[in-house]
Amino acid sequence: MMRALVRLGLLAFALFAIGCAAPSENEEAAVLDQSVVGGRVTSTAHPAVGYLAHDDDEVPFCTATLVAPDYVITAAHCVEDVWARSLVFGRGKFDLEKRRTAIARCRSNPRYRDTDATAIYDFAYCELEEEVEGVTPLGFVTNPSWNATYVALGYGQTDPDAEWSSGPRKQLSVKRVDPIDEDLEDFEDMIATTSSRGDLCFGDSGSPLLVVSSNGTARIAGVLHGGFGWESDCEAGNVSVYAPIAKNLSFYQAR
Repeated sequence: MMRALVRLGLLAFALFAIGCAAPSENEEAAVLDQSVVGGRVTSTAHPAVGYLAHDDDEVPFCTATLVAPDYVITAAHCVEDVWARSLVFGRGKFDLEKRRTAIARCRSNPRYRDTDATAIYDFAYCELEEEVEGVTPLGFVTNPSWNATYVALGYGQTDPDAEWSSGPRKQLSVKRVDPIDEDLEDFEDMIATTSSRGDLCFGDSGSPLLVVSSNGTARIAGVLHGGFGWESDCEAGNVSVYAPIAKNLSFYQAR
């Protein structure tokens, strides 16, 4: 039985992706539920992570991260053929205190061609119409340690069969794995992760893979492309693959 890669943009239901992330110490009491499936609700940790919306309804369709006062990064497949109108910070669609910033333009890495062979370049940046105040952008890490503390998070669906995502934003601890499975041979140069406790789901595409230091500082190691599962979307034990910052940083810096 073959596993199939699925991208996790909410508008790309033919594909599937995963992810997970680690709770901060002040969130240990947070209640587990079934989105960023198996993750914990996170309202204060990593505030630079927001979501993309394409209309005034502000339904999250992909996740993005602030990396400069007026720039975010996400996955290329999130913004190709889709008008990302705004970046929204907050816990999710029903967060009354969420903050919305209009997007001026998005550009995808031209080396990405919507194929497995070019998934390593599934990376895009969006310029905002104004600088975001009160949120500290995250930096990059191009050569993360294999045994670093990895955290994945996003606004993906609580149920892979749901029609849309409302958030809330979730995070889950993940561990890095070697993509040596024959089904992953096209992705061997990407960063692969898994978790026995949860998985990323539709709407988490473009989310950052964070490397968190002992003092709590987070940097971005990759951007979520998609994931593999045994005919079961958004289930613990699946494998996620990320477009590494190392392969896309020069494209972003040339903006």
